[in-house]
Amino acid sequence: MDKPRVKPLEWEVITDGRKCSRERAPAFGGEYQIVMLDPGPDEKPHMYFEMGLGAFMFRFELEDDPDWPGDRRPKPFPSIEAAKAAANADYEARILTALEPVTVRICQKCGHPENNHPYRHMFVALAQEDT
Repeated sequence: MDKPRVKPLEWEVITDGRKCSRERAPAFGGEYQIVMLDPGPDEKPHMYFEMGLGAFMFRFELEDDPDWPGDRRPKPFPSIEAAKAAANADYEARILTALEPVTVRICQKCGHPENNHPYRHMFVALAQEDT
């Protein structure tokens, strides 16, 4: 039996005039955003992702930086695609940690799960599969 897959985030370009936000994807009643960090004078711009839930914005991937308030800053990614990949991985991990495996009894004779058995023959419960 197939294991569940998490549907990837669906990204859209932000066009409402936000200065640093580039793309957004609805999730968990809020949204993930790809945001551009202001580059220093000798740096290229970097992207990071955050999740917004109403008035709260959360940054989950941080790295040490003594020059930032609190000594930590959002982890920079070199491109929008890299930041989106990290956001998708974060989203998938959050969903999968909320799931628990279910044991499905599989009919040894025909391979159908017990809850969808065609009843052409007696169910033979010799195999189990965790999903």
